[in-house]
Amino acid sequence: MTSSSRYIVRSVLPVGPIGLAGTDKRLGNTMHATTRKRLVRAPKTYFYDTGLACFLLGVRTADHLVNHPLRGAIFENWVVCEVLKAMLNAGRRPRLSFYRDHQGHEVDLLVERGDTTAAVEIKSGQTIAGESFGDLSWLASQNLGAASPRLDPMLVYAGGERQQRTHGAVVPWFAVHEMAW
Repeated sequence: MTSSSRYIVRSVLPVGPIGLAGTDKRLGNTMHATTRKRLVRAPKTYFYDTGLACFLLGVRTADHLVNHPLRGAIFENWVVCEVLKAMLNAGRRPRLSFYRDHQGHEVDLLVERGDTTAAVEIKSGQTIAGESFGDLSWLASQNLGAASPRLDPMLVYAGGERQQRTHGAVVPWFAVHEMAW
């Protein structure tokens, strides 16, 4: 990977219409140089404070969040920030990114861990559909070059049971901070 294709973590203070300032984190794409032509370069933006994000979206109760159209995005935001906090609290430099290409393949979070990369799909549902591992399986099947790290696929979901499936580990939301990121 080249340094120009790595993620960038920036502290940004966007000022909203009511004058509140929050911080966001931007993750860029970081896959092997041979895949760069196919990558979508737009960064993702995450709020460090999901409570503030919910407030700004008008979410006032847990029941409202259950049916909110951005529930999945809010859950993904929360998981990414929990991984970031876990890494920082362990004294490790976070190397986070995501994968998205022009054909619609997307992996929500890539966590570089030396010789392995955790490829994480994030689902806000409490059950796991068979196709939940689809993009993880696709990414694992790609020949990304000899210099590419081994992928460790996992799915984080809003359910309550740890599982080991054929295509990777299933991690419940409450165990995110216990993982060896």
